[in-house]
Amino acid sequence: MKNIFKFIGIITLTTLIGFSMAACEEAAEDEVAGELIIGFFTPDFDGKFVKAEGIIAEDTSTTPVTPAILLIAADSYTAGKSAKLGVIRNNSVALSIWNVNGDTFSGDSDVELTIYVYSSANDAEPESLATVSAVSFVSGKSTVELTGVTFDSYIP
Repeated sequence: MKNIFKFIGIITLTTLIGFSMAACEEAAEDEVAGELIIGFFTPDFDGKFVKAEGIIAEDTSTTPVTPAILLIAADSYTAGKSAKLGVIRNNSVALSIWNVNGDTFSGDSDVELTIYVYSSANDAEPESLATVSAVSFVSGKSTVELTGVTFDSYIP
């Protein structure tokens, strides 16, 4: 009788551990956003704030047509509200990626990115911007080196 209770206890414990591990994996996957690392800012950009936006072009080769997707790269983002800007430190910044609906981005795509730089986190308009063509995302992750990229003054 003792052995039966030990056997039932071991099965129960094993089942509990298995379900706990499965639940943790799902939660972790839901929270992971894509990542964009932008490096090689010149030293005068350190301490400034940044966000990036890009569009994945409409795919007409699919049926039905896959619509264009707007991507937002920032420190944090809530759909229908504003994005929290990332801070440039040591000439680089790491930003998370979402689509405009607030869903995390984890796809494979080439994107043209516009990088906006702000003097402070509260500025309504950026002070400068630059466009980088053909940024390749693999599993939602990409690194951009700004070597040779020119930032222009923002004119509304």
